[in-house]
Amino acid sequence: MNSTSRNSAPGSQRNLFPFETNAFIPDVTLSMKQLYGSIRKQFPFAESCIWTTRWINEFMLHQPGRFFTIIEVEKDVMESVFFALKEQGKDVFLDPSDEVLNKYVIDTREPVIITRLTQNRNTEDWQCEHHNP
Repeated sequence: MNSTSRNSAPGSQRNLFPFETNAFIPDVTLSMKQLYGSIRKQFPFAESCIWTTRWINEFMLHQPGRFFTIIEVEKDVMESVFFALKEQGKDVFLDPSDEVLNKYVIDTREPVIITRLTQNRNTEDWQCEHHNP
């Protein structure tokens, strides 16, 4: 078996494409850790996930000029997290529509988007051990 067929998608016979075998390790910046820490401190019982569109930049054909920080939280605390970050002076948007994204978010220097946490995600808890209640 050659390396191409060994790394190909299961069940594919024609057009075999190799997959990268390197693990994806996102660059978690200090500002992201601080932002996540502040959310965990204010909302210790709410599940949350923070990520940035910068992490998927290497997978894009067309490179964007701006990146968004996405904070996914439970539906019940979305507004509370929004107002808490607004009080901290963040450029934050609560579950923006496509129209709001195109008119306002796109022109913001460091936008933070609050959206609903999707269940059954594969996330790594890189910060929670320091912020558990």
